[in-house]
Amino acid sequence: MFEMLKNLAMPSQFVALLLVVGVGMLVAGRTRRIGIRLLVAGSLLLLFFSSGLTASLLMRPLEYRYGPVVDLGRYADVDTIVVQTAFATDDRNMPLSSRAGSSTVYRVLEVARLVREGSVTSVFVSGDPVAAPIIRDLLISVGVPGEMIAEDANSHHTVESAENLAADLAGRRFYLVTSAGHMPRALGVIRKATLDPVPAPTDFQLPSNPAAASWWPSPYHLYVSDLAVREYLGLLWYRVTGKTDSYW
Repeated sequence: MFEMLKNLAMPSQFVALLLVVGVGMLVAGRTRRIGIRLLVAGSLLLLFFSSGLTASLLMRPLEYRYGPVVDLGRYADVDTIVVQTAFATDDRNMPLSSRAGSSTVYRVLEVARLVREGSVTSVFVSGDPVAAPIIRDLLISVGVPGEMIAEDANSHHTVESAENLAADLAGRRFYLVTSAGHMPRALGVIRKATLDPVPAPTDFQLPSNPAAASWWPSPYHLYVSDLAVREYLGLLWYRVTGKTDSYW
């Protein structure tokens, strides 16, 4: 029930519900006036959340809360990376490069950069049993030595990741690599576990300046609006349920 309500809170699904119900009432005849209003409301909301300006304004506070790791000299004592998994599929009909979603690829590239430019000696891949091995293989394919990589393939969300890695990471600073929009929620959970992560965000969706985003509606902008709303709801839920100590 909760999952269904959470999905309906996504702009794309809420808009779809309004439009479907509106069409149904329009066809029914007696509720034609209400149907027209729902269709108008759904259409306006679709235009609103599909705008690059709206998507940027929603996502910017999440994505740019923490800046990327640029000057690695500031973190000479950090020798460990934790990278959270994102979507991946174990479809052997695809080449390895196609089994990972774009968010996963960005995370892999960021880990490879930190390994190449920093003083990293160990990488923990934390996530589900499908994605973790794929990320490991991708990391090796871009030059990260396999002996540096350890897998935590039993973490289906950030809370489990923090719990599973607590023993290995206690007292150690480490880079946390995940999508920029997810970083505030991930940091809150991991710090709740008394760990010491250095945020290394990647996979930025839109420019930091909302004025630079296209106002023209697009499916991609609607997708980003969905991502942002999901993160805000996740932050709220984690705070209410005690998984993090702050809303931000």
